[in-house]
Formats: sequence, C-alpha cells, structure tokens
Amino acid sequence: MLRLLFPLLLLACTSAGAASLAKPSRYAPAPVAVCPGVLADATGTTGASRALQQCLDTTPSPWTIPPGVYALDAALTIRRPIAVYAHGATFKAQRDIIGTFGGHTMVFSGYMSGVRLTGLTLDGNLPERAGAWFCNGTNDAYAGGNIHFDHVDDVVLDGVTTRDAVCGSGMHFSGKRARIVNSVFERNGTHRSNQWADGLTLLNCDDCTVTGNRFTDNSDVGLVFGGGERTLVADNLFEQATPIFAALALDNFNGSQSGSFVGTVVTRNTIDCRNLQCDFGMNLGPRAWYLSANIRGGTVQGNTITGAKIGVLAGGAGTPADPMMLQDNTVVSLMAPGTMASFSCGFRSTFPRITSPSSVIQVPKDAPGVSTVHELCP
Repeated sequence: MLRLLFPLLLLACTSAGAASLAKPSRYAPAPVAVCPGVLADATGTTGASRALQQCLDTTPSPWTIPPGVYALDAALTIRRPIAVYAHGATFKAQRDIIGTFGGHTMVFSGYMSGVRLTGLTLDGNLPERAGAWFCNGTNDAYAGGNIHFDHVDDVVLDGVTTRDAVCGSGMHFSGKRARIVNSVFERNGTHRSNQWADGLTLLNCDDCTVTGNRFTDNSDVGLVFGGGERTLVADNLFEQATPIFAALALDNFNGSQSGSFVGTVVTRNTIDCRNLQCDFGMNLGPRAWYLSANIRGGTVQGNTITGAKIGVLAGGAGTPADPMMLQDNTVVSLMAPGTMASFSCGFRSTFPRITSPSSVIQVPKDAPGVSTVHELCP
C-alpha cells in the first residue's frame, strides 16, 4: 500500500512545492526600465528616487515614464529643460522622504525654464505622513508640499494630479508664462488639525494660463494667487465637501508678492461649497488674513459660487489707479443675509457679497456687495 501511495505523495509534494514557488509574494517584483539602462521598482515597494533622478539628469527629452507607482525616498530635482510624459505613473512620498534643502517637498525646480509635465500623479501620502513635525503652522510647513517651481518660466502642466500633500500646497509656483491645464489638485492638507495645504499656490505668475482644472477638498485655499498680470484663470471647477477657508483667492501674501492683477481675468469658474464648507467662495484682497496694502486691478466676471458662508469678499481689493472690476458673477447663498456663522475668529454675520470700505471696486453689471468690514478673520 505504501509503495502505491509513495508516488502519489511525491507528486502531491512536488505540486505543492511548484505552487509555492509560483507565489509572487515570496519574491521581489522585477524592476522596470524607467529610462535606457536604468531600472527601478514600479510597485511602490522600494525607493526609486536614485533611478528617477538619474533619468531626469541624463535622458534625452522627451522622457516617457512607464506606468506604475514609484516610491520617493528622496526629493527629485529638475535641473534642465525637459518634457516628461507619465500617463499612469505615480510618484508617492515615503514616510521619511528626504527633501531638497532640508525640506520635505517631493519635486523641486528653480531658476530655469522649459519644463513640461504631462499625465504625472504626485501623491504626498498624507494618510501615512499626517502629523509631521514640520506641519506646525509656521514657515516650516512651506516645505511639506508636493512640488515647488521657484522662478521657473515656460512651465507646462497638462493632465497632472497632485494630491494628499501633507501640508503647504499641492504645488507652489512662481514664474512666467506657465500653462497649468486639465489638472487635478485634491485632498491636500488637513483643515481640522491645522495642517493646512492649498491646492495650487501661485506666488507670482505673469502671462500665465490656468484653465480646465479641478480643485477638490483642499484644506487652506483651493487656488491662491499672489499676483500676476495678463493671466487667465478660467473654466476651473472648485468643489468642497470638507472645510476650507476659501475656494479661490487673489492676494499678496501680506505684501510679500506683487498683488498686481492688471490685465488678469478670472472668469467662468464654478465654485461648489456644498453645505457651507467654504468660509469664502472667492476672497479678493488680503484683509481677511492681514492688513497689507490693497491688491491692484483684475477683472472677475461670469463666475458661479454656491453654498459658501460669504460668496464674494472684497477686502483690500483695487486702488483708485487700478480698481478691480466685478461683473456678471452669480452667488447662490444657503443662508439669509445677516445670518451668523462660525469663522476662525468666532461668529460673524454672513452675506452673499461683502465689499469693505477699503476696496475700490467697479461693478457695472454685478450686484453690489454689502458695505461692511470683515478683517483678520478667515
């Protein structure tokens, strides 16, 4: 009987052994060629920063990244003009990522021109990195963003997603002639724990185009713009099911940026604050945060704001030489004018539109705002 059973037992053991050998979980995934001669893990299991940096430095433009998840254990620096096509590729921050200049930004580029990113997803890995020490509400939080362009001109971002930044911003940008189109800025930062992040922080951006983007559930401001002349901000969707200070803001960052919007048009944007998730649908001017000088110029027309506590707040917007123009904007409020609502400074009266006495606004075809002061209270 044993002689008959032995071949069967041997076959069963051999089959089980073969099956166990076939289990992929026992073996590291095969790396992929991310550029000629350079291999990297595309499953997000092990750090890929060294390989990706080598490709950024040496691969002829355009560089096409294979689909996959690439774990960043160190920040990447873009040092030269390059076009990167990355449909289906995600750069995901590891918990202990080492950033540029001691910061914690995933990707950095500075003082150059000619960068194009298409189809790339940047994932700040907020669920695993929440509570990071540098997200403390001070300037250190600036380093917690996903990507930072510092004085970089002629940038194109097309179909890029930046999400789950731990704090700071999904993207910080300063430069000229940028085209930021068809991209997604979502779930950046955490509002209730004060580890805030903007979706997109435009420090200064002359002659730029920001169109066709989606801003979803960011925690500080969806899109905040510190100054830019002859720029178009149009056809963007802002949607908030979580709290935020403002969906869209024209500002000057307490006077640190130009605050000049002469020749800039903000139009056909849709802001959906659901059930009062935005303190302000659009915040025009710095006075909600600080008492710096007025911003200058700009045309804000044909936008739709629904469900904000205050639909449009103009506080420190426009000057006698460069007034701001508001026209054909639609505000749908969920509260009766004068209703009290909670802000960071306590309860304040709310109105669909507020224009502070400090503002110089032309409203040729728009409903005038209630003249009152709402300052130092985002």
